Amino acid sequence: MRTIGILGASFCGSTVVTSILDGIPGVAGVGETHWVLDDTNGDWHCRQCGPDCEYITPEFIGRCQVDFFPWWEKWARQFRVDVVVASEKWWKNYERLGAPDQALVVYREPAAWCVSWLHHQRVKEADVVLAEIRPTPAELEAAAKTWTTCYNNALDWVAKRGAPAVALPFEDLITRPSSTFHWLCGRLDLPAHVDALDYKARDHHQIRGNAFAQLGVVVRKDRPRYLREKQLLLPSHLAEDKRHLRALKEDQIEAINESEPVRATLARLEAV
Repeated sequence: MRTIGILGASFCGSTVVTSILDGIPGVAGVGETHWVLDDTNGDWHCRQCGPDCEYITPEFIGRCQVDFFPWWEKWARQFRVDVVVASEKWWKNYERLGAPDQALVVYREPAAWCVSWLHHQRVKEADVVLAEIRPTPAELEAAAKTWTTCYNNALDWVAKRGAPAVALPFEDLITRPSSTFHWLCGRLDLPAHVDALDYKARDHHQIRGNAFAQLGVVVRKDRPRYLREKQLLLPSHLAEDKRHLRALKEDQIEAINESEPVRATLARLEAV
C-alpha cells in the first residue's frame, strides 16, 4: 500500500481534491485523521455517516487511539484499499503519523485564499458575507504572510524528506477539470476514472474536512446572511469562486499576487 498526503493551507481546496480522488477504485480519501488523536470532544466520526459508518467505526477509532502505529497501514486495511489519500495539510501531522509516500501540495490563488481566510475569521464574530469584509492593508499583509509561511514550510519539509511531490493549483482543477484530473492522476500514478470528478454523486467516509464542500452543509446556521451566500453556491461546486473580486479592489489583488514573497513562493510551487 502507499499513502498520498495532501499539504496546504486551510481553505486550499483539499476536501474537494480528497473527495475526487476518493472516487477512484482502490483509493480511500480518509480526510483529516489527526483529529482522531487531537479532538478531545470526540468529533472524529465520519462526516457523512456519523458513528454508524461501516469504515470509521468506534471500535476502529478506539484501536487507533490506543496503538496508532503503523497509522496508514491501519487505515488502508480498514478501508480495504491499496492507496490512502490523507488531507492532514500541516506537515507536522505527517511527522507524527507517518510521512506519505508522495506529497500533494494544493494551493489557491493567493489573493483569493487571503479573502477566504479573513472571511473565516470574521464569521466567527459576526454575520458577514465575503464580499463585505473590506480588509485593511494590515490584515491583507498578515494573510499573505500566513499563506507564504505555510507553503514555504511545507515545501521545505517535502525537500527535507526527499519524497516525490506534486503541486496542484486548485483553480486549474476547477476551470479545466478533465485535463487537470488526467494530469494529476498521471503524476500520482493513479487510474484516471473521469466519473470521480462527479464527487457529489457518491458517499465519502472522511474525518472532518469542509462540510459544505462534502455535503452542502453550512455549519454556522446562526449566521443567516452567511448561510444564504453559501446556498447560492450549491448548484455548482466545481465552479470557480470569484467572490474575492467583490471584496478586494484590483490594486489590492495585484499587491498580494505580485508581492515579492508571494511571487517567490509561487515560483517554488510551480517548480515542484
